[in-house]
Amino acid sequence: MEAPATHLSYRPYMKPKDLSFEGYVNDILALSKYLIRRFNQEKIYLVGESFGSYISTLALLQEPTLFKAYIGYGQIVDDPKALDIQYRLLQEKIKSIRGIDRFSRFKKLQKPLNGSFESPEDEQRFFRYFYQVMEADMPSFEEREKEPLLESDEYTALDKKGYLKGAALSRRASKKWPPVSLLKENIDLDIPYYIFSGRKDYITPQEIAPLLLERVKSPKKEIVWFEEAGHIVAFEKPSQFMRALRKRFR
Repeated sequence: MEAPATHLSYRPYMKPKDLSFEGYVNDILALSKYLIRRFNQEKIYLVGESFGSYISTLALLQEPTLFKAYIGYGQIVDDPKALDIQYRLLQEKIKSIRGIDRFSRFKKLQKPLNGSFESPEDEQRFFRYFYQVMEADMPSFEEREKEPLLESDEYTALDKKGYLKGAALSRRASKKWPPVSLLKENIDLDIPYYIFSGRKDYITPQEIAPLLLERVKSPKKEIVWFEEAGHIVAFEKPSQFMRALRKRFR
């Protein structure tokens, strides 16, 4: 008998106010406990991508005994510090582009102050320009994440509809979330803590991951660099990603 169609994790009654850091962390812990029971395991590996790396680390700190090891990619570290780095990277990039007058346009952008913009409009304007310039030679978000899911036969039409609606809901909710930082957390663990980082990741720039690893206390910690990858190394370099996992968890 086929499993019933679902919306995956999306439900039509959900509102932006229903999505909170605490709720996400509780979901991770509940799912982890379910998987441990379902597959008769003592512990499981925890993998976090992008914003998921932030809430996964919070879940790890809350109930560390559930997990064998942590692997984060597109690792969130500190939003204000990342923004300052992104502003500098954009400035350096447009100075290096010859024959295109982009610097005058850059000067019209508001500069972040203490890691934030004065208004949401300034932030949106900056990031539209930032990704246009910094990821000009890279696949777009639609090409690397959205289209593969929508074209796959692994999910039902209802699943795909739920994905799109859930993504839109998350975007609306995130506009009211405060900047996040793991540099304020006491990350003292007795399991391995790995960060898989793309050298071309401009969303969580490569300069930021070492700041987090310096604060992590763990029997084994490491940044694994992927030279030709961006923000989502598991999707962009799946074979390399799996080789890196097998090397560390044989």
